[in-house]
Amino acid sequence: MAKRDYYEVLGVSRTASGNEIKRAFRKMAQQFHPDRNKEADAESRFKEVAEAYQVLGDDQKRQMYDRYGHDAERMTGSPFVDMGDVGSLFEQFFGMGMGGSGGRTRRARAGNDLKATVSLSFGEAAFGATKDLDIDILDLCDRCDGSGAEPGHPPESCSHCHGHGSVRTRQEVPLFGSVVSEQTCPVCGGTGQQITHRCRQCYGDKRTPVSRTVNFSVPAGVSDGQRLRLSGRGEPGFNGGPPGDLYVEFDIRPHPTFTREGTDLLLDVPVTVPQATLGTVISIPMLEGDEEPLEIPPGTQPGTVFRKRSKGIPRLQSHGRGDMLITVQVAIPTRLDERQKELFRELADAIGEEAHGEKRGFFSRIQELLS
Repeated sequence: MAKRDYYEVLGVSRTASGNEIKRAFRKMAQQFHPDRNKEADAESRFKEVAEAYQVLGDDQKRQMYDRYGHDAERMTGSPFVDMGDVGSLFEQFFGMGMGGSGGRTRRARAGNDLKATVSLSFGEAAFGATKDLDIDILDLCDRCDGSGAEPGHPPESCSHCHGHGSVRTRQEVPLFGSVVSEQTCPVCGGTGQQITHRCRQCYGDKRTPVSRTVNFSVPAGVSDGQRLRLSGRGEPGFNGGPPGDLYVEFDIRPHPTFTREGTDLLLDVPVTVPQATLGTVISIPMLEGDEEPLEIPPGTQPGTVFRKRSKGIPRLQSHGRGDMLITVQVAIPTRLDERQKELFRELADAIGEEAHGEKRGFFSRIQELLS
């Protein structure tokens, strides 16, 4: 039966780029791999796909094929396709071999987790934000797709272990007879493969350092030192394994006006002696940037705490907000002229306060006087 056109086999056009051919092979090889597809013709379809890619995935072979078609192999006098290496070809892309090829399946392993610290303003931590984080990672080499081999020269079956990934040795032991032991292949390190042409970009390391920008959302209500897990945003996995995670720790910068205690927002406000004594209404700054009035009753003592409900920090991954706790700090004047001193002495005398050594709280007596 005549061979199908290789471009038709992979479902790509004759002008397809190398990356398009690579993606098409990856998709179809997964679809027809005999370990995944139990249909009767799956193995033959897979070999057909692999044969097409071995030609179209190699620039020189592709040029010959474009010019002479299937006669190119006969004209060059050398084989275009090595179907005995199909298992290693599939392992190059997916980290697994052909079930009956004698190759060793490599175990998938998750990628490495990454850690980073992100600085947040007080308001960003309270109300949430969208941030961009620049990180350096080891990503799969985009030239060889993480195989370590130069494109067009896929890894070959290890000549020492014949693709098994391990070697057996037989030793004659007195009293016990012949003992067989199995060890990891010292040549290929257990992969069952050898790279004959190392990738010119990663030099066989399979990964290259790259910079990546990660965009993520900071939830409202995070605390200083809290960590956020970004699933799957770490380094890529090994042998088809899942990527690792990225853990972001928050460093919250202090606010010039507010502090926080859990979800409660704390604020100290100064009032003068007359304001605390006679009462007043002052404006309180809010975290959102606006202001709200706060009534200071007559006779308010230093350290009195007023509470504004639901004006604090949003509760993380929940509904509602904490409270704002406003502590009154009475500003005692430190520089008085003689007239001001005389007025304070008169006030002290009027409420029965000794000017030098108080008997009862100054503001307590004012509060009693005004009640």
